[in-house]
Amino acid sequence: CGPCGSCSTWKDFPLQPTDLATPARTCGQKHLSDGIPEIQACIERDIGFSKDCALYWAENVVCSRKHCAFIFIQSLMTNQVGNFKVGPNTITSATCSEASCEAGNPGNFVLNVGANRRRMNIESEIARSASQQCDIVDIPEDSKGFSNWIAFMDMNPKC
Repeated sequence: CGPCGSCSTWKDFPLQPTDLATPARTCGQKHLSDGIPEIQACIERDIGFSKDCALYWAENVVCSRKHCAFIFIQSLMTNQVGNFKVGPNTITSATCSEASCEAGNPGNFVLNVGANRRRMNIESEIARSASQQCDIVDIPEDSKGFSNWIAFMDMNPKC
């Protein structure tokens, strides 16, 4: 469901089922006036991503800051920061980031990271319809129909 990228490593795969948005957002907030290197180091330390993967996550934080700051501040005032609902009529900082920083408008987060929850069919904080999830063959599924990567990794796959 897309090419591999900087986060398509055995070190980074097991982190995908965990909450990634909260610690990435926290790193962005801790380093609000800092640049990419400081955010990258925070993401490496707090999430555990590889250096290259953390770089693209940090770039996405900076892109979101640049293009979605007003919506983020608005969501703070309306207590919607944690609203990750994605829908045709929903505007949140998450949907702004997705539209502005993930698919080439101008950011290329998805292309650069490769492995992400949508491509790996992992349930995340951002509710997505089944049509937006990649249907992966040969990965065990959980009771909700999402790929169970933890079970897959427990099988000790060989590449």
